[in-house]
Amino acid sequence: MIFTDEILARFKQHIGSDLFFYSVANLYARNLTRTMISNFMFHSCAAMISDDYIQKVCSKLKNTDEFDMVCVCNTALDTTYKKKPNMGFTEQNVYNAKIANLTNSVLGFIILQKGECKLYPNVYAVNLICSHKNKGKLLLTLALYAIVTNTSVTDKRCVLELANTYINAPGLCMYSKLGFRYDPALKSSSCFADLHNLPMMVDLSADNESTIIAKFTNSATSEKICAYNGKKTHQKWLGYMYNLQYLLDSGANISQKPYNISANKEVSYVKLFEYFGNDRNQLDATVTEIESNPNYNFDAIDAYVQPTEPKVEVQPPVVAEPVIEVRRHTRRAMSPIKTPLNARSRSRSPVRSSRRQTKRV
Repeated sequence: MIFTDEILARFKQHIGSDLFFYSVANLYARNLTRTMISNFMFHSCAAMISDDYIQKVCSKLKNTDEFDMVCVCNTALDTTYKKKPNMGFTEQNVYNAKIANLTNSVLGFIILQKGECKLYPNVYAVNLICSHKNKGKLLLTLALYAIVTNTSVTDKRCVLELANTYINAPGLCMYSKLGFRYDPALKSSSCFADLHNLPMMVDLSADNESTIIAKFTNSATSEKICAYNGKKTHQKWLGYMYNLQYLLDSGANISQKPYNISANKEVSYVKLFEYFGNDRNQLDATVTEIESNPNYNFDAIDAYVQPTEPKVEVQPPVVAEPVIEVRRHTRRAMSPIKTPLNARSRSRSPVRSSRRQTKRV
């Protein structure tokens, strides 16, 4: 267990927070069931992580030391959530309200997994991070604090996958402010092989309690895309161009699925590379210019690259003659359409997300 009661108490004191932090051991000590835990996890993720994946992770939280979790709440949890047998109507209503308050009080959670990246079996990875009310950076800082201060942790590094790579500028900026950097060595079938996510690592071997807390208030980052927060067009096109560079460097065939278009299907990477004459040097030169020119005009790129919907000519309906025929009525079961995550956060997220439907922030 990496999130001990002592570490959680010290972290809370360091940041001077009136929030409440609970490890998975704290939750089970309060008689929370796996269903209760998975419900608030699903709520924190805004239904963007599949319930099946959350249930799978929950089972591992209780049955293995490979995973550990901490959640942050805006109110203190009850001492027990054990359901009494044969409750009356009033007691049942009170209990239901208590469970509802539990879900509403949880502002987010983070799950760490030891050895998820097989290249580094003793390194913790951000398996999943979900939050609302801007608690993602707080949770990730707590995870780094635990890695640094827990003496049982022998490898003081942490890895994660950034979902949607450079297109996810908010996640990239948050992670980079905490010291995470893209590490191409992590792109491996033994670690993080999904090119829809950006593998990142931070080395905490030179850090201590004070430096980790300082990272929480840090707003500096070397990622140039983060200098354009608030300029959505600038960040968007820089993100697409960075991602095109990333795919080309990784040897991806951008003319074939799933790399021919961006994750949100807004931009064709084939068309974007065509705009630069399929010339990597021209792409790199333009990226350098955009990074230093806050007034860069994207109209020409936008007009060339953005796909346009083809016009569909509406034909008048053909009315057939009625046919009198006796048929046996049948009914088909309609499967609900699930919105895909694009996310492990592993999160992971900020944090990924991947073999999961996504885990990154």
